[in-house]
Amino acid sequence: MATEAPSRIDSATKNVLILGDTACARRIGEDLETRGIPVILAARGTPSDMTTGIEVLAHATATACRGGIGDFTVSIRQGDKTSEQRAAAVVIAENGLMAPTHEACGLTLSPNVRPLSGIMNGDLSEILPQGGKSVVFLHSLGWESSPAAAERVMDAAITLSGEHGLKTYIFTGNLKVARNGLEKRYRAARDAGVIFAKFTDSRPEIRQTASEIEMSFFDEVTRRTFTLTPDLVVVDERFVPSPELSDLRSVFKLHGDPAGFLQADNVHRLSVTTNRKGIYAVGPARGLQGEDVQLADADAAAIAVTAVLEGRVLHASHRAEIN
Repeated sequence: MATEAPSRIDSATKNVLILGDTACARRIGEDLETRGIPVILAARGTPSDMTTGIEVLAHATATACRGGIGDFTVSIRQGDKTSEQRAAAVVIAENGLMAPTHEACGLTLSPNVRPLSGIMNGDLSEILPQGGKSVVFLHSLGWESSPAAAERVMDAAITLSGEHGLKTYIFTGNLKVARNGLEKRYRAARDAGVIFAKFTDSRPEIRQTASEIEMSFFDEVTRRTFTLTPDLVVVDERFVPSPELSDLRSVFKLHGDPAGFLQADNVHRLSVTTNRKGIYAVGPARGLQGEDVQLADADAAAIAVTAVLEGRVLHASHRAEIN
């Protein structure tokens, strides 16, 4: 039988517990704080740039959870000390990890084979071999990409081609642009001089030695075979669950998707709900997303949590019984 959650929640459980130190977690905390909702943010590191009204638990790990929507009790470990935090709702915004896909391409990371994050966050003058003029990005070869992953690759390629004047290529399988602005981003990359080579039935042949990389590939547009010896190869990255996310999935008994993120592959879970009412997975906790989707997740979580505190969320009060 489904009944409404109590319209009044015990003052001790009016807190909302947020797990994670990500931009998405901070936005939710600040949104709830402006609504006068007490927020506890538990992070594995030391969060920065937080609103002063938010209670922060640094170097904190959730180890157990009991209760249900409106009254969760979560055990939080900080070093050798454990405390219990009561909360009406729990929001998980923990981050994942970027895993380079070089092995899927038959490559070994080296000075001339770098992961995408290293290019985006590093000093190009130190990364590019001296006198280097050409770069090849390998994207979605042997694995399915996502719009957010395509955006990262195109942004990096535009920077190298448009701002640094390098000869830049993107070798891609499915370049997914099914999100606002990505088709425009693709055209901007072409205008910046980025050359795209799409592979449907074949893949480039790549030979790596200690000093160089040689690529032979069949171009599906011109129907010709080409050979490149780029100065730098940038391999794409897959967004995978971190050990912390896997631990939280077990602690809160959440159903995950095939990749292991905290939201089951079920349309009824969109946008931020999980199989447990009152526990929400947002932003990177449910996969790689662009900034716009993360902001939408944060807003959706804030609305959902407010509904819990106002007693507007339905929940099961009893299990089915057979007499």
